[in-house]
Amino acid sequence: AMGEPIKCGEIVRLTHMGTGKNLHSHGLPAPLSRKNSEVSGFGDEGEGDTGDNWKLECLHRREGEGNAENEHWDSTMLVRF
Repeated sequence: AMGEPIKCGEIVRLTHMGTGKNLHSHGLPAPLSRKNSEVSGFGDEGEGDTGDNWKLECLHRREGEGNAENEHWDSTMLVRF
């Protein structure tokens, strides 16, 4: 089933379907790649804390130039959280 469109810049929670745990950032360096942050599963069924909030950053479209801010995320965009 298709969900609701997500606007670039929105805050989202990413929940694992099997466990109901949220993707959670600890603000600590990851043990294997120190330039990235450590993440884990946290909370239950969408409940958790602010470490479970991720901002969708739309960088630009693959096939074009320019900023994708104020648009909805689609499959042609490069994004990061």
